[in-house]
Amino acid sequence: MNLVIGGCSFSSAYELNPEQAYPYLISKELQIGLIDQARIQGSNFRIWRTLTGLILKEKVRPVDKLIIQYTEPHRKEFWVPQKVTHFDPKIDEPYDTGKLFKYKFGADHYAVGVEKPLYRMMMRINNHTYDQELFEIQHAMFTGFLKSKGFESVVFVKTRYCDFTADYPVVDCDDILEAQNLDGWHLSPEGHASVAQRLYKFFKS
Repeated sequence: MNLVIGGCSFSSAYELNPEQAYPYLISKELQIGLIDQARIQGSNFRIWRTLTGLILKEKVRPVDKLIIQYTEPHRKEFWVPQKVTHFDPKIDEPYDTGKLFKYKFGADHYAVGVEKPLYRMMMRINNHTYDQELFEIQHAMFTGFLKSKGFESVVFVKTRYCDFTADYPVVDCDDILEAQNLDGWHLSPEGHASVAQRLYKFFKS
């Protein structure tokens, strides 16, 4: 049995030791393995793509426990024919003969090469209403897929990143972000410990 995580930098060890992040803390407390797909600058589509792929390959099974933390609906990922420019593959993700460009508001600060004109184009054609519609439809398909495969131990984490409802349980952790004196989007070691405690209680209840 494994604990499986899908999320963005909220769920990753952003500027921390990996053992300080809540996915590791919960898996240690539950004494089960960890499949961590949370990525800095990650998108909801990356969550759906990677977890669906692992389920289809039977590397994630219905006996596993899933934590899904959605991020901002506007985020997207694109394959670009460009070499990795960051040493950490969890940030700059190699793929086939190129890498995946993680588009988000503010990506102009890290976009390089062909990513820069791609970023500028995406900014011009971005529409919040359309992004939200796509998110709601894909979220419905993803939860339907999980149910069709027999996944029962699933929890969605709600924060200021994204607003949604789900047929599965939803645990709101936005107050933990508010209680921290950080940037309002990422967790401190104490914040990760608080999220871990809240989600651990869910799995043990």
